[in-house]
Amino acid sequence: MKIPFELLSGIILLDVSVNGKCGKMAFDTGAMQTCLNRSHFEDFEGERKEVSKFDGAVKTETTVKGKCDIQCQDWNLSDIPVILLDMDYVEKPLKAVRPDLLFLGTMGIDLIRSHKVLLNYATSELILDEEFSAPAETYEMHTDILPVVDVSIGEESYKFVLDTGANTCMLEDSFKQKGFPAGNAASAVVQIPKMTALGKEYSDVMAVITDMSAIQSKLPVSGVIGYQILKDGISYFDFEAGKIFIGRKAR
Repeated sequence: MKIPFELLSGIILLDVSVNGKCGKMAFDTGAMQTCLNRSHFEDFEGERKEVSKFDGAVKTETTVKGKCDIQCQDWNLSDIPVILLDMDYVEKPLKAVRPDLLFLGTMGIDLIRSHKVLLNYATSELILDEEFSAPAETYEMHTDILPVVDVSIGEESYKFVLDTGANTCMLEDSFKQKGFPAGNAASAVVQIPKMTALGKEYSDVMAVITDMSAIQSKLPVSGVIGYQILKDGISYFDFEAGKIFIGRKAR
């Protein structure tokens, strides 16, 4: 199943219909639960629930839990459990680039993990459930809750969430003690001088230092990485096998 995507500010956006409403959803391996944007589903009904979300920092929010139908090309999803969130923090920056954008929400790992997924940034194409022949490089990926991979910063090793919905690296608060060069004196943006992930070394990686305690209560990770390393080629996620296959050139 081949699904074209639009890459906007490093975020993978799919054309979808949710309960008959057409718009875009992010394809997000870093989201534990599929979410709908509250501003576009004001009449959505369900039970109230406490959840975590990222809005400059990881915060908790009271939301509504229910079900919906999602159609994306030939990928039809019925009676899908979702939560309703205020997602203006995602939609507003995207609308600054694309004013006509209707951001309906995020497809999370709860929908994604049952599929083998190939992401080809060069062709802006997502392929589901196709065997990937002759992978160039293979790396272990822990997938119990979210996909987690090994990342080295300097001489130290860490566990990071591999998040297709993250356009910038995130680091836990303890990295404030590392003395990384600041990207902006008034913010928590820093540059990581040297980082290795999925077999490739990167220099001067932009990152945001933030409170990750809500994520860390569920996963022993030190950060999040996504677009900055995945954009270099194609990535094939095999969640059942716990592997990610990396190709640095398009097929």
